[in-house]
Amino acid sequence: MNVLPIYEALITDETQGIFNISLVDCPAVKSNFLAFKKQKQFNYTIQNEEKRIVFGVLMRANYNIYRYDKELGEFYIRYSPETIKVMAEKMMLDNRHNSINIQHTDGSNVEGVNLIELFIKDTEKGINPKGFEEIEDGSLFAAYKVENPVIWDAIKKGVFNGFSLEGIFDITKLKTKQEMSLKTKIMNALFKFGEVQTDKGILYWTGEDDLKVGDEVYFGDEKETAVDGDYVTEDGKTIKVVNGIVSEIIDPKAEVDSQTEEMEEETNVEVIDEPATAETSDAKYDALVAEIDVLKATIEEMKAEIESLKNSYNEIITKPASEPIEQEFNKINKQDVKKGKACSILSHLND
Repeated sequence: MNVLPIYEALITDETQGIFNISLVDCPAVKSNFLAFKKQKQFNYTIQNEEKRIVFGVLMRANYNIYRYDKELGEFYIRYSPETIKVMAEKMMLDNRHNSINIQHTDGSNVEGVNLIELFIKDTEKGINPKGFEEIEDGSLFAAYKVENPVIWDAIKKGVFNGFSLEGIFDITKLKTKQEMSLKTKIMNALFKFGEVQTDKGILYWTGEDDLKVGDEVYFGDEKETAVDGDYVTEDGKTIKVVNGIVSEIIDPKAEVDSQTEEMEEETNVEVIDEPATAETSDAKYDALVAEIDVLKATIEEMKAEIESLKNSYNEIITKPASEPIEQEFNKINKQDVKKGKACSILSHLND
């Protein structure tokens, strides 16, 4: 039995994504510019005839869509839930959600068909539209209000039976179990692998421990060395890969938790220290008062000492200690003063 190859669509840069939503009845394929023919699972329904609302699947997740290309031949292409989420967000950011054309025909864009609802099916969250229970989780749904009377009449007559996407995507071939290389089979037999789902697909690493910086990581079923870049996990972590090695793991939640803990610690310190701060202030006040009292006493002592010094000084300057000296010198004949005699007198006076 000939098994058709399966390709996965990816968005890898800003130039890719959904360009138009088409109301279709036949397929159109332009190289890697992909457009899909209506199929049973893509049919929309008239949700409200009075309000002219149609509702249905824009893209079905993990579902093999048959395609034919002159270069690739027959193959299947599929969109993962991760890629669908990215392309839906990008369609809104690029303002492509109201870009509607007919049958994937260039220049056939129409007015009066406007998006009013867009969501991804998630049964765990209770998002499971009635009538589409068989559609896989991760599939993209939309509701459009058709105010254009010509288009609305064509929809009611069955001219248009479903939505179709057209846009530019990268595609990568998925390996089937039969195609798995001998190297991969040996690796799978010898090692246990940890894995994490990212926006670019599943990353693998050897061992059962959590992924950490320094681990070598592999990509895809063939366990090929992961290409350099950022891989964002479903819980918001960013895994940075350089030369096939994890260089950094950024966890915004952990950073927020860390900042919250720091803020709580600072708050706790302030609350605990408030009573201690009050007691410390009282103690400092008492110590300051005591110090002031000591300074006052010291100042009084210094004043008393200064007063005593003043009195002593007054006594010294008023005491007639110089009169005998003058009288002695007056008794000496100025003509008889000689150095030796004067010295003898001075020496006598000093005694």
